[in-house]
Amino acid sequence: MWRAVGLNVQISLQENWSQVTGAKIERGIRDWSNTSLFMDPVAGLLRGMGPGDAQQRDGEWTNAEFNRLAGVLESSIDPAERRAAFARMLAIAEHDDPAYLILHQAATFTAKRRDIRWRASQGWPLDFRARNIAFGT
Repeated sequence: MWRAVGLNVQISLQENWSQVTGAKIERGIRDWSNTSLFMDPVAGLLRGMGPGDAQQRDGEWTNAEFNRLAGVLESSIDPAERRAAFARMLAIAEHDDPAYLILHQAATFTAKRRDIRWRASQGWPLDFRARNIAFGT
């Protein structure tokens, strides 16, 4: 199946996490959770691919330009500069020097009584701040 789309893949089953992190593989794909904790590229992209995080720490992938731009993304308060850095980082990770990315996000389901006025967020956080919740009809 992988070869049919042009990928030369060798599958290696691992039984525990120390085998996964101990197998010095140049590049790889594995099941992994990288939830964005807040709505910013720093929350997801840098948690899993940034300098010192899993892919780079374990020697699976690294890119000097990506790492330099990570500093811009983390420290700049200029929206245009951050947007440009993020766009370039995505281009690096997707095309120029491909890393692996999470391809799916687990679904989250919420329910409430009809007399509660509350709007669920699009991510994992449950927003129960006063501006987002009211009780009664």
